[in-house]
Amino acid sequence: MFGALGSILWGYDTDVISDAMLFIRRDIALSPLLEGLVVSGLLVSAMAGGTLEQIERDLLRRGDDAPEPAPSTVSVG
Repeated sequence: MFGALGSILWGYDTDVISDAMLFIRRDIALSPLLEGLVVSGLLVSAMAGGTLEQIERDLLRRGDDAPEPAPSTVSVG
């Protein structure tokens, strides 16, 4: 089940980035190297955002009765 979910998310992510690159290529002239850096930057930014969101959620958790997050929800970079 987790493999299927990962495949769906990977396909969605790939589709969104490839669609965005169509508009970026039209508006900004980038070399293939810079295109790769843009795509890599988008993926790294998404991973960093998810990790920071998890840290923020843990820091802002209210009260002692709040449940601990499950180990499967912790982002690993």
